[in-house]
Order: sequence, then structure tokens, then C-alpha cells
Amino acid sequence: MAPPRTSGGATVRAAAAVVLLALLAACTEPVTEPVTEPVEEPAAGEGRIGELQADLVQPSQPVDSPVAVLVPGGGWVTADRSGLTPLADALAAEGIFVVNTTYRPADAGGDLESMVADVVCAMRAAARRVADITGENVEVVPIGHSAGAHLAALAALADDEFAVSCADDPAVVAGFVGLAGPYDVARVPDVAFPLFGVSPDADPDRWAAGNPLTYASSDPALPALLIHGSADELVPVDFTEQFAEELSSAGHAVETRIVPEATHGSIFDPAVSGDMIASWLLALAP
Repeated sequence: MAPPRTSGGATVRAAAAVVLLALLAACTEPVTEPVTEPVEEPAAGEGRIGELQADLVQPSQPVDSPVAVLVPGGGWVTADRSGLTPLADALAAEGIFVVNTTYRPADAGGDLESMVADVVCAMRAAARRVADITGENVEVVPIGHSAGAHLAALAALADDEFAVSCADDPAVVAGFVGLAGPYDVARVPDVAFPLFGVSPDADPDRWAAGNPLTYASSDPALPALLIHGSADELVPVDFTEQFAEELSSAGHAVETRIVPEATHGSIFDPAVSGDMIASWLLALAP
């Protein structure tokens, strides 16, 4: 199987000056359109997010919903979040706060522990930032594509295992969403090697620790939405079906959506999965 294609794209965000002007205007006037701003992150050494970048997309008319934390794919080698910008904007248009984040992939010296910790800390930073805006406690839902779906599942099911030095307090995880995830890394040892830097034969315990199936019986049980395209030629649909079965057997409430004709590269297109993700998130609201 070829390495999953990155969910990054060529989308370029607005210039920082424009964002700052929008934020200044929002301080005195009602927000009429979604506003995107860089998330204020801990300085290097203060948290596992470090200097990684993330964008907060603030909806114009917020609704009761967990904060969506988007996690890009890239075969654990790259992690370009720009391809998830349209999905972030689409979810914000439904009233959902969104943080479009990234992590340190193998090309940037990342490994299993740092990648998952980056996602966990991003969720905590997202909860803190949105709570600062709304004045209310919020829940978070990581939403990952491809390798990002694998990391999002680990961050949701085993956050305490990886959050060794986050700057923010733990966030309440309301569930997670996986888009075309290669969850059982034991099935793709060659592709997942950059995640571990060692073969499964050389360190089977570490590979087990990086496999979301290991944590299927985690407590408390979390709802999950698993989406996959029927025409995905990079990550077979049965990865999602297998993971859904494991989670359901362990007591998690799982919704599985196999989208006809959707591919690995189109599954995160808001026209393909945006409505079902938004509806699922809104249904989680108390």
C-alpha cells in the first residue's frame, strides 16, 4: 500500500494584517463572518505544541457544540493542515468553533510520542482558547484524516498516556471523528515505520502502544464517527470496518459511513463529508 497522501493543499490563509483588523473590529462590533486567527500557543519548552501553528476559526453565530480540532494526514511523514481549511470553514459556517492544527511529523523529527502529544496538547489549547472567548467550559472532538485519523483516535482514547507535558489542563473529549484512517498500524508496518522508527519485531510493545485498537476498551466509552470512501485505493475500507467493530464490541457508540465513490483525497472535502460531520457534532451538544 502506498503511503497515504497528505491532506495538505495549496490553500493560503489571509495576510496577518487582515486577520488582526478583523479581530480588532470583532472587539467592538458583532462578528458577521467566521474569523480565523492564529491560536496563542505556549512558547517553546512550555508545552508540547511548542511553535507549531494552528488556526482558530470563530463562527459568526456560535451554537452548542464541541470544539472541532482538525488533524491532517500525510503518512506520518508530513502534516500540512492547509488542505483541511475548507472543512474548517464549512464547520464554522454551521456555528462550530474549529481549531485547524498540526503536529511534528517524521520529516520534522517527530515520532509516535511527540505526534500524539502534539494532538492532545492542541485539543487542550483549543478548549482553553474557546473557553476564554465564550466564558464557558467546552468539550473537544478531534477530527483526523488518514494518518491524522489514527493520531486523533489515540489522542481521544489514550490522552493520558501521551500528554506528558501539555501546558494546559486536560480537556473533556466528547468523541472523535476518523476520515479514512489506517487505524491498525500492525497491518501496514512498512508505511507506519516513520511513526515508530523501529520494526514491530524489534519493539512489539511500542507498536502496540501506538495502535488505537489497543485502547478500544478505554473507559469512559466515547462516541465515534468513522467515515471512509468506497473508492479509496490507498487505505482500504476494511480498516474503518475493523476499527468500528472493535469499538462497538467494547461499548463505544459508533456510526460508520461508507461514502459511495469517495476517494482518499476527496473524503475530507466539505461537499463529501462536511454535512455529516457537522450534524454529528451538533447532536453531541447537551
